Amino acid sequence: MRVLTTLQMNNWERTTIENYNLSSSTLMESAGRAVVTKILSLYPRIGRYIILCGNGNNGGDGLVIARTIAKLHQHVLTFMIANDQNALSPDCLNQLMLFEKMGCQVTWVSEYTSRSFLPTLFSNDILVDALFGTGFSLPVKGWKADVFDSLISLPCPVISIDIPSGLDPNSSIRPSVYIKAEHTITFGALKPCHVFFPAADICGKVHLVDIGLIGEPSDLMVNTISPTQLPSLTRQKDTHKYDYGHVLIIAGSLGMSGAAVLAAKGALSSGAGLVTVMTDPKSVDVIACQIPTVMVIPWLDDTLIGTFISNKKVTSVLIGPGLVKSKSTESMLKAMISIKIPLVIDATALTLLADNESLQTAIRCRQSTTILTPHTGEASRLIPMTNDDINNDPIAAARVLFNKLLAITLIKGARTVIASSDKTIWVSTSGNPGMATGGSGDILAGILSAFMHQFDDIDSGVKLGCYAHGLAGDLAAKVVGQISLSPLDILTYLPLALAEISRQQQVFEPSLIESL
Repeated sequence: MRVLTTLQMNNWERTTIENYNLSSSTLMESAGRAVVTKILSLYPRIGRYIILCGNGNNGGDGLVIARTIAKLHQHVLTFMIANDQNALSPDCLNQLMLFEKMGCQVTWVSEYTSRSFLPTLFSNDILVDALFGTGFSLPVKGWKADVFDSLISLPCPVISIDIPSGLDPNSSIRPSVYIKAEHTITFGALKPCHVFFPAADICGKVHLVDIGLIGEPSDLMVNTISPTQLPSLTRQKDTHKYDYGHVLIIAGSLGMSGAAVLAAKGALSSGAGLVTVMTDPKSVDVIACQIPTVMVIPWLDDTLIGTFISNKKVTSVLIGPGLVKSKSTESMLKAMISIKIPLVIDATALTLLADNESLQTAIRCRQSTTILTPHTGEASRLIPMTNDDINNDPIAAARVLFNKLLAITLIKGARTVIASSDKTIWVSTSGNPGMATGGSGDILAGILSAFMHQFDDIDSGVKLGCYAHGLAGDLAAKVVGQISLSPLDILTYLPLALAEISRQQQVFEPSLIESL
């Protein structure tokens, strides 16, 4: 599903209106009716509604909703949080006139009457929040903030229209004053606040409805990943192990051999035909005992690594997990960057890259695909953004890093953001907080190194790897819970995650209404 900023969404709406001779009122009518259809599917037995309308176009949506519900002979109370008609946007005022023409009435709520209307809110079955939409980005203050505080203790479900009031649609930041939604029903495309935490927590379950926007947004695209956008996992019968790639994993050192083990197991479970681990000589036996299905060799001199890659038909390389920061590691990273082969750079290798501008220049000049897998802290050392900056806008951070090093970039977090080679941004919505544990990233790096060779389009393999990794964690959490979730659980459920993706690809049926 698309993820658009407010400006991109407004441009799309304006293009639809101008090019297809539609009116903003027509889109508002479509939005209101689509919301009512969704509400009735969520709560088919609810009979009493309170609609809170603001003075902008979000309030206009609320008035369409109230009018549509009233036509269904449901009990609805509608409140306009504004001083008078002069404060309403043109479309909102138009909807108010239609609402009153039908014989319905609104109750006006101002600074002086706000306290008297609050007890009414506790007598309904559903509260519809149509106060502030995507056009609002300032903090809620004064008497309206007092109204928001009173809504926190409501016993009924709250359904927000487009975004929960108080949120900045373009940010992941949790404001000091907001309405917490059980469901958010949005139009045309998701907004950043629906996707990125902590703001996404405020949105509850997000539902995307079609309101008749036509064509495609012209701006740079951001999309969430779904199984239907991933490559098919069906294999041809007449194949052999070299068809699925030989992955070389340069990882592990004394005391950190587990990182190499997890990466290698991630690559094996992702279908790599062959996996070789090159590691500290003192770790060879430790790793070989834990994974008898991979080849384990001691660290080679960086002058010999190119010959090894050629002779052993290596198709992709992962470097970084569990390595020590040293001159030999830096020299090996430099050698790998110079070799024409798909490369995943992770963990310690990212730290070395951040400290060495000449390596960064070499990355930009590579003739093969490079994938970078930083978490927020690692990314902040590579680009001029702080941890908070990156957490607040990981999309911008991924773009900055991609443009700086011309490498496919994954910024790992509660939502993993991918800047792909075609400059499209992809967001993986799979995964859970139980995966925030040492070793989870090593597995992801191993998965990516395996998928780089298995599909014609490396970007597709990257999307599949991120989504499958998170889904494996989600499936594991359903059984063991998030608290006890370990990287070994992710590995256990990775085959089931890939099977589930394949199943969803086969049974998916397109719908006008999709849920995140």
